[in-house]
Amino acid sequence: MDIHLHPLPQQEPVWMSNFEKALLHVTALVMLLYAFGRNIYSMSVDFAHHFLVVEYLANHWRADIGSYGNMASMAHYPEGSHYLTLAVSALSGSSYSALCFVALISVYFAYFAASRIAICRLPRWSIVPFLAIIAPLSITHAIPGYEIISNFLFSQIVGAALYFCLLVVLMDERIARPIRIWMTIPVAAVLMTIHALPALNLTATAGMILVISETKFFLKQRKMSAKGFAQLAAFGLISLGMLAVHPSFAEMRALADNNGALDLGISLRYLVALAIATSCASLWFTLHSKTATFVDVVTTAALTGAIILAVAQAIVLIVGHAGSWYAVKKHMFFIVPLCAIALSRLASSLMPRLPRDNLGARSSFIVAVVAGSLLTARVYSSQVLLPTWVVNDQIAYAKDAVQNDFPAYEFGNTAVLASSVEPTIRYMISLSVFGLPFNDRSVALLGGTKDPNIAPYLMLDRKQASSKCDERYAETSKFVIVPARCYVPN
Repeated sequence: MDIHLHPLPQQEPVWMSNFEKALLHVTALVMLLYAFGRNIYSMSVDFAHHFLVVEYLANHWRADIGSYGNMASMAHYPEGSHYLTLAVSALSGSSYSALCFVALISVYFAYFAASRIAICRLPRWSIVPFLAIIAPLSITHAIPGYEIISNFLFSQIVGAALYFCLLVVLMDERIARPIRIWMTIPVAAVLMTIHALPALNLTATAGMILVISETKFFLKQRKMSAKGFAQLAAFGLISLGMLAVHPSFAEMRALADNNGALDLGISLRYLVALAIATSCASLWFTLHSKTATFVDVVTTAALTGAIILAVAQAIVLIVGHAGSWYAVKKHMFFIVPLCAIALSRLASSLMPRLPRDNLGARSSFIVAVVAGSLLTARVYSSQVLLPTWVVNDQIAYAKDAVQNDFPAYEFGNTAVLASSVEPTIRYMISLSVFGLPFNDRSVALLGGTKDPNIAPYLMLDRKQASSKCDERYAETSKFVIVPARCYVPN
């Protein structure tokens, strides 16, 4: 038996102008960038590879990355997030810092949008259940931000931030509902240029909205809607057609075979069980409760669609031996935060529902900004490795040497073995600045190799270069470039 709670009578909410919203976002981001934007939170090889793409595009703008021999798995990676990073680097003056900035900004907007969804059409104090649920879920390492401090899944977090913001748009009743549904196809095509996973989740969400809407119609009318069924079939066919012809989808499908390491903190089967249980509860509430709103439809559709995508990829892996568990685990970065949103809305289901959409209300917007800022700070404060200026100085030295003080330089003839440089950064500078080929020798840099035969010339700490070496280039108080024969292991 449903308990129908009538909305509390309230005064007309005070709305925020777009300028006020932008000012609030800028204020929050300035504070976050000041607090966390000056440090490095990941030494994953993924960071080095994304930097490699940004540096290549900075020098060649629109060229065939696949023809560049040292791109490794990034040769066929979507470039949308890297072009965005280029724009930010024009302001920051550093591609490396720009990667850090864009990642942090993306984490903030992912949490901001998730918070708005959690409290939409609910009193602003309903943010408390959301915060109480998502904070403990950090043990899964699958909430926004952990893409950055673990494997540095840069393009995925940028795409995820856009995905959660687009869910907010799907809930906005000021836009005609058919427009909101059908716009997801062209928007997903654009999102595919950043990362395939958020694009797939967006189309799956829109498709599930249609399925849930038709199910609600059937339960109420006890008959199928021919118009609704035709719309669902057309949407499905057009979405599949878009995926079939989109080059980024084919490329990401091939990349799914890469089986990297991804620690979720707890067993994948427990996460799947939690997700399915949450989805069933949210679906029942959405279909049968009189207090359910279209926001609940979107939330349930997003979670259910994300689960279907993950299970489908797992089935393809088990039955067809295509893909990897690494690719399956990546779905959890969408499923877990959606579980937190759905559970918090279920926990708040006995609260009175607001009589109108409060997406633009000043109080709700401020609450979402504060929540997004706090959750971002919580993730970033969990791990700090070293200041970005240290790596920027190392990159600047290498670039300056190539351009000015290293006449013996030829593309690919130099590697970094300086002991003061982190192994991942040695690998990154060797490939991106010096053009060292991607092979077993260059990969050995990640393991801290001291093999001088890795390249004809080496960038070293001064103390690592023989004092008797008469061929020295770009020598400073910290570094020097010398022939491999002058290397003195320490």
